[in-house]
Amino acid sequence: MTPLAPIIWRAMTPDDLDATQDLAAHIHTDYPESHEVFTQRLTVAPEGCHVLASPNGLEGYMISHPWQGTITPALNTLLPPCPHTQTDGTFTTWLSLRLHAGKALRSKP
Repeated sequence: MTPLAPIIWRAMTPDDLDATQDLAAHIHTDYPESHEVFTQRLTVAPEGCHVLASPNGLEGYMISHPWQGTITPALNTLLPPCPHTQTDGTFTTWLSLRLHAGKALRSKP
């Protein structure tokens, strides 16, 4: 039996943004978000951005970020300034947790 390759969750870095956006384009065909939006999420809340990495590349990603109020921000929009505290009405969401069968997605044209 062949040992499994290591697949790990790790912190997202700016170097992961292109691959993350490519992955998102395959997963969320009806809900695209711009590179600027992904970049802002990583800048605003790096502690909430992770990738599922394997020797073959990225297999998934997770992006979370703070917001104020009770209505989640619209997709593909930049976040307004928001203090990072839970005591003033700021909430954190798991905006996107996307796992996929990497082999299946990579086999699509």
